[in-house]
Amino acid sequence: MNKLIITVISALFLSATGMAMAQDTGEAAGKKNHRHQRGNQAMPAIEKLSRALRKLDLSDEQKTSIHAIFKQVRADIRPLVKETKAERKQLKVLTMASEYDAPTIAAIAQKEGDLLAQRRMLTSKAFADALGYLTEEQRTQLDTMIAEREQRAKKHKQRGKGI
Repeated sequence: MNKLIITVISALFLSATGMAMAQDTGEAAGKKNHRHQRGNQAMPAIEKLSRALRKLDLSDEQKTSIHAIFKQVRADIRPLVKETKAERKQLKVLTMASEYDAPTIAAIAQKEGDLLAQRRMLTSKAFADALGYLTEEQRTQLDTMIAEREQRAKKHKQRGKGI
């Protein structure tokens, strides 16, 4: 009798373990997780604006002009992103070193801050330039979309806090 109980419990335990391991990761079927996002993650503001602009009825001239702005900002930011990655690698090596080199780490941190500031300046300029091609009606539609998105984000954030 004891062997039967132990066998049944073991079988249940192994089945439950197998089912737990086979569970979905929470991702929707066919969708990739955040590590496989498309687009230029170095410029999330431009990426979000680009998605929003697709919902507006832009003329061919507007699309061409805005596309040129985004293409140029990507080209301008690419070397800054590469440099930031190199600085982060160096910072990681210094952090793992046996002796802590505070002045060098501070210099790298300052340089990373400067690179981020440059990226933000380029991105905000491109953002403003792209918005300059919109008509008043398109700008109003975009402002409405942004406000709705902020409301959804606020609701989502409140739901996460249990409010």
